[in-house]
Amino acid sequence: GWGGGPAAGYGSAAFGAADLAVGLLVLARAGAVARTDAARGRALCNRCCVWALFAVLPVFIVGGVAGYLTRTAAPIWGSTVAGVLLVALVGLAARQRVVLEVRAAW
Repeated sequence: GWGGGPAAGYGSAAFGAADLAVGLLVLARAGAVARTDAARGRALCNRCCVWALFAVLPVFIVGGVAGYLTRTAAPIWGSTVAGVLLVALVGLAARQRVVLEVRAAW
């Protein structure tokens, strides 16, 4: 077979894609909640942002260790994809928090 390298790479990328999907759902929920309770909507955005920030580091560590153990680049590339998706989620969460804060001021 192909070995564990590509499997670890695809798994890491799939983890990042799943995290992005869940994060987008949380941000959509935060926008809906903010219509009635702005503080709670901003809190959901904060939680999403912090969660994504703390998920980035283990993704890179696992990808690096898997790349070292399998001696292939696929896990490193997979964790890079996952990390980029999580960093994008951090940016979206921070932006939505600011948008909700501005809306609450009106």
